[in-house]
Amino acid sequence: MKHPLIPGFLLLLFLSCGNTLSVSPVILGSKINKSGIITDTALTYSFDKYTGKGSIRDLFNHLYFQGDEIFFSFEINKTVSPENISIRFSNADGTAFLPAERVMIAEKQSLLSGRTSVVFGFSLVGSVLEAFNSRELEKPVPADHFCCRDIPRAVIVEVKNESGNVVQNGEASLIINYR
Repeated sequence: MKHPLIPGFLLLLFLSCGNTLSVSPVILGSKINKSGIITDTALTYSFDKYTGKGSIRDLFNHLYFQGDEIFFSFEINKTVSPENISIRFSNADGTAFLPAERVMIAEKQSLLSGRTSVVFGFSLVGSVLEAFNSRELEKPVPADHFCCRDIPRAVIVEVKNESGNVVQNGEASLIINYR
């Protein structure tokens, strides 16, 4: 089985030999380890069924309080400070955005590439859904409760540096199921 971070690591290693800022591909997933590496790239979430008769906002609040997260992770070939990083989730058509709710940076030291930064974090599934459906929040919950749909999402990463900005996107769809 091929590990999803190997191609990104090889690209980062190649680019880190120069002085240019480079960012590995952004990986999205539903699980992450303490080092900031995504351990499960599936974005299928299973929630307790919403039994209320309220609005879409009520459904998304129900999902929010179950605490499931959409994680992201990427590596930068240099050390970087938090104020130089912008990470936001985007809906499919790029008309709605949500800044990442949590961003962490872990510095790494490698013989081959020197000091690098692993940037990782998350936003809650309920927060993302609410931000991207803001015009629909007062409508009644649809019969399917958004179950089993591919819900496209992207993460947009911008890293600022004295040599310019680097922008990288990660795209995936999440799926909601109920137990």
